Amino acid sequence: MRQATAPLVLCVCPRSPAAIADADRRAVLDEAEQALLAATGTIPNVHTISSASLLRHYAINDYYDSQSHQVGHIPYTPEGYLAIATALVRSIYA
Repeated sequence: MRQATAPLVLCVCPRSPAAIADADRRAVLDEAEQALLAATGTIPNVHTISSASLLRHYAINDYYDSQSHQVGHIPYTPEGYLAIATALVRSIYA
């Protein structure tokens, strides 16, 4: 198996509430995320952060901003981006 030459962090960001509400879409996305994390999690020097662990460790009530996503493709609130950034920095630091 290959090894990443430099540390790499793969973070799957939280889904939109619409994607979570649609049971079929949610199941497909859950399966794809699990397959991606399983495949990359075994590669040395690659660290993974799942969308579920991100939301579990950083309990924010309102991470998604539908208006800014629609207008400027900026899907998260400042608190949402802060949680993602904190998870990334902590993973890199560890």
